[in-house]
Amino acid sequence: MRSKVLRQVGLLAVMALFLNGCVSHPPEPVTDRTQAVRRATYQRLPGSYLGEVRLDLPASNTGLGRSDFYNLFAEYHKGKTIAYGISLASLNRLADDDATMMVNGVGQLPIVSNKSLPIPFFLKVHELEIRFDREFVEQSTVTGRYFTLRSDLHTYEFHVPDWMFAALLEAVERNLIFLRDDSYNVEEVMTRPTLRERYVNLHPDLPYPIKAAIKAGEVAKDMTTDAVRASWGEPEIILRGRDEKGAFEVWRYPQTKLVIEQGVVTGWEVD
Repeated sequence: MRSKVLRQVGLLAVMALFLNGCVSHPPEPVTDRTQAVRRATYQRLPGSYLGEVRLDLPASNTGLGRSDFYNLFAEYHKGKTIAYGISLASLNRLADDDATMMVNGVGQLPIVSNKSLPIPFFLKVHELEIRFDREFVEQSTVTGRYFTLRSDLHTYEFHVPDWMFAALLEAVERNLIFLRDDSYNVEEVMTRPTLRERYVNLHPDLPYPIKAAIKAGEVAKDMTTDAVRASWGEPEIILRGRDEKGAFEVWRYPQTKLVIEQGVVTGWEVD
């Protein structure tokens, strides 16, 4: 009886470690952008100051094996730009020191971390991390990306869908105000009542019509891009162009296209 209990406890410990290191299938498979954003998690960066935090989307299987997973992440360092990346994890050794990561349409990306983490029962979780910039993420929201990891050990190829990259941007933008706020703490981010209310409270000089629109989850003319993100989150895609008046952007949401000129909303079109 005791040995059976010990085995069960050991199994639970392994499962917990797997979930923490992206080496177990999520309890509920993530199938769309909304789920991915809702289940994003936060952790304080080791040895960091207040406000330096990492945001992780839930782990997704690469399709290469039951223990092979990836997750997209973003790290915010106070006073610095946001760093984006992808983390791979597997019970099988992923790559040797000479491994390369190729991405369709981009070429080779540097592997910034390649490590093994011991877990119970003499097993090891092998993890790789690759970093990229926001432009890479924005471009990936159109068609997704194929990643190919090559080494003397294996060749892995897997696809990350476009909506997963869009979810990463939305999760970051929805919570960026908290990451930049000096009073930020992880617990507050996880349990905040609404981002819209907090944004309005932190911007008391906003005109009343703009405040009302944000609180109602709407957009209005002359609303800044930060206010739009606070109200609606990150757009599915941003298209940039130029006409006789100058440069402009079109922010596409599920049923609406917003026209942005000089950083503010000047109009929209409902699909």
